[in-house]
Amino acid sequence: MKLVAAGLNDWGGVSPVTPDHVNPEMPWPALAKLRENTHAAGKVLVERLAVYPAYCADVARWQDASLVPRVLRRVDAQGFARTDDWSPGQLGPVPQAFDSTAPTAPTGLITATPAKARRAGAELQRIL
Repeated sequence: MKLVAAGLNDWGGVSPVTPDHVNPEMPWPALAKLRENTHAAGKVLVERLAVYPAYCADVARWQDASLVPRVLRRVDAQGFARTDDWSPGQLGPVPQAFDSTAPTAPTGLITATPAKARRAGAELQRIL
């Protein structure tokens, strides 16, 4: 994974559906193997649209107005492709998180904020 170590952060147009038209002599790597190798390099392989996530954050600027609703329906809060139909505000269970290495307990600023609020005399309530 020399490319990842060198700073690669996007595999480009890797697709489980379409053949590689740019370089037909070198077919796409098997996605399971690519995911495994990417994980071994300390990264997570996630889907994205043909639009880079940064451009999904400001769709009004970067997309034709007719495409904005379609793009927004297909991306998550970080601009990556949705892998399920769940969205905030929907009733029903929240899907399992993809990243099993994510912290499960509040850390950093999240734990410091309530203590700071209490020192300032704020009355806090647990809402969950």
